[in-house]
Amino acid sequence: MKLRMFFSSLMLFSFFACSGLKPDVGYVCKTCEDNLVTLDGDTFRLQESITPDLMIVCDYPECDGHSYLMQKAHTGYFYMIMESDEITSIYNTESLISVNGNEVYNVETENSYKLPCRTTSLTYLGELNNLQAFSSGDTICYSDGKFIALKGDCYCQLEKTGQSVKLIDGARTISATLGELYEYKGGMKTAPILAKRVEKDYYIKPLTEYESEGIGFSVDLDVSEGETKADVAIREWMSDAIKNDAFSLLGYQKDFNGRRKPSYDEFMKALDDYGMFWEKLCRSNYQVKDTLSIDLNCDISTRLIVDTPDYVTYQYSAYIYEGGLHGMPRSYYITYDKKRETILTAENTVKPNKLVQLRKEVMKVLKERHDGLYDEDCPMEDFMQQAFSFHTPMFDEDIDDIWKSLLTHEYECDAWSGWETAIKEEFSLNNFPLPHFALLPEGIVVTYHPYQIDCFAAGEYHAVVPYSKATTCLLHTYREVTDKLPKLEDYIADKVK
Repeated sequence: MKLRMFFSSLMLFSFFACSGLKPDVGYVCKTCEDNLVTLDGDTFRLQESITPDLMIVCDYPECDGHSYLMQKAHTGYFYMIMESDEITSIYNTESLISVNGNEVYNVETENSYKLPCRTTSLTYLGELNNLQAFSSGDTICYSDGKFIALKGDCYCQLEKTGQSVKLIDGARTISATLGELYEYKGGMKTAPILAKRVEKDYYIKPLTEYESEGIGFSVDLDVSEGETKADVAIREWMSDAIKNDAFSLLGYQKDFNGRRKPSYDEFMKALDDYGMFWEKLCRSNYQVKDTLSIDLNCDISTRLIVDTPDYVTYQYSAYIYEGGLHGMPRSYYITYDKKRETILTAENTVKPNKLVQLRKEVMKVLKERHDGLYDEDCPMEDFMQQAFSFHTPMFDEDIDDIWKSLLTHEYECDAWSGWETAIKEEFSLNNFPLPHFALLPEGIVVTYHPYQIDCFAAGEYHAVVPYSKATTCLLHTYREVTDKLPKLEDYIADKVK
């Protein structure tokens, strides 16, 4: 009994000792396994190691109490310079620290200030006239309190050259300096969209308290009301795309046809029909007695990107959730050629003898994005092998031809990405697909979805090849429309303070 009380007391003493770090006291630090450190014998979990001389630790075994910022002095001892509920590092800096999600602390000057955006998961962009600039992804903020909010799905990415950032919206990008962003007062309004914005919610209304409110789909669309061949063709494509994605959740995307050459009113009627059919199919397949017990949802949007005398291009985006840890994003561009009266594909637009050349240019762009994502400079040969391997059959060299014939490239995203048939041979520059071929003012664009080039976390790869490198590969010439290139106001929301 006494022995049990002794160990209980020892454990209690150790627990409180772990929370007893004091400022102005030097601690001997030793690194242990499993991200643990000891400070004068007391054990802490190593939350982050910012530099060899600067680290964040938290209580052990629980790591939800306090965090401690520890700095190594020239004497070799570590000193606690801050204790707070939440301390995290800020990417791209070793001297600025996030405190409690709304404050930045400068380790070198020992000064702190609050920002108008959350300071967790911040990226340090650089200094401008003694002001520090940061990005939280969709917001750029400065240490004096000014912030710039980005539109929609736009986000900010640090460029390799200092004092500048890249604003990204899907495949479209623009570079801006920290000074340009700081001085931005609001530019000219973007040109009016020659389409009507349509927002419809087809989420199923729960019939009982046990049914989820997140079952169904919604649309947020730019839809032309005109009756030109381009207008009709785009509405037909849009109708099919929405039908396929919404009904893929239920496995019925191929069981009924969409509207052919729909007028604007017929298109709107088709949307309502989809909503009605979707609920009927969902309840008939997944309702148990009087309760619908499933979680399926889909949010779809289309945006008119550019409309020129030669072509019109739309962006399509969808997020489809069928259960599990995450849903599947689907984003791509589609172009209707007004003169040829057809939706573009690589097959009807690229010279057959120039396909390999264009694939090489696409690979250069894909590699550039890959290198930026992983902060490395991967040799082109290694990158191509990695990209091709995502759809290369994996088999033993001794496997016979019958088994080889059964190994095909059938991924969930292939059926709707333009990869019409499964390919049994290994991919190379001679057969690698160029899916979702479209035109932007910046050049031609092709899109690869998660698991086609990289893992899910890497997102989609949009490869934009400038016209200067793509024109010689195309069967037809498209006039450059420099007045429709993106401008700063295309990325920045009205909220600038």
